[in-house]
Amino acid sequence: MTCYELVYRSVSDLVWSPEALAELLALSRQANKQKGVTGLLLYRQGCFFQILEGERDAVEQVFAAISTDPRHYDIELLNQGVVPARSFPDWSMGFDTTVAEKAAEVGFNQLISGKGLADPRLKLLRAKYCSVTFHLIKAFLSE
Repeated sequence: MTCYELVYRSVSDLVWSPEALAELLALSRQANKQKGVTGLLLYRQGCFFQILEGERDAVEQVFAAISTDPRHYDIELLNQGVVPARSFPDWSMGFDTTVAEKAAEVGFNQLISGKGLADPRLKLLRAKYCSVTFHLIKAFLSE
C-alpha cells in the first residue's frame, strides 16, 4: 500500500520547555490519529523537523495548519511525494529528545536549521539525508 509523505523543517522563536512540547505533542497526536496521519518530530534549539505520512489530503491538511501557525516561521518543504509504505505506521507522532541530541552529534542540526546550506541544489540532498536519518532513528527507538 502506498502513502503520501511530506518532510519539512521550520524555526520557532519560542523557547519550548519540555512541558510545552509535551502539550504540543498530545494535541498533535490526537489530531493526527483522527486524520490517520503518522510520523516523527524532531526538535532542537528552536528548529522543528518533521515527517508526516498518510493519505495525501490528510497530510496536506496537517501541513497547511502548521504553515499558518504563528509559532512556526521559515518553513521549508524539503520533500513530498508517494512512498511505498509508511515509515512510522504505529506512531501518531513519534518524538524523543534523546534522539534529537544524538542526531545533533552527527551534524543533523545543521540540516534541520539549514544554516550554511544556502545552495538550493542541496535541498533534495538534505531531504534524502533526513529521510535516511529518520529510518535510523526509527531503528534506534525500536531497540
